[in-house]
Amino acid sequence: MLAAAPSPIVLLFLVALLAVGASKCVRERKLRGKLLGCSVCVLACLIGFAIMWPGYYHAGSTARKNACIANLRQIDDAKEQWALKNKLTIGTAADTIAVNGYLKNSQAPACPAGGTYTYGAIGVHPTCSMGPSAGHTL
Repeated sequence: MLAAAPSPIVLLFLVALLAVGASKCVRERKLRGKLLGCSVCVLACLIGFAIMWPGYYHAGSTARKNACIANLRQIDDAKEQWALKNKLTIGTAADTIAVNGYLKNSQAPACPAGGTYTYGAIGVHPTCSMGPSAGHTL
């Protein structure tokens, strides 16, 4: 799976690290030469990136999971509204097209992680193909 692009805050942090390293690079050049100073710049940037990347990647997957759960709630609410309006009982199969009429723009939401939604019967929570192992469940 491809990772999302870094946020502007992450990029600003990396630029700040580079600027600090660059100023250190100028001072070090006078004392120990160009190679050592530039090595410090690169090392500072790499350490900053290595520290930030795992947390940033985890935050992205958590955001996708939470967005999927919010979509499942919207589908469940739309299904309940459709069932109440049509006086349907628990266990009746949901008509996906009719239920979508109760969603924003009359369209089914898409799972941000690439999963597909199954509406299920009235009284049963909708599911995502990503499944409970990924946390994409109500």
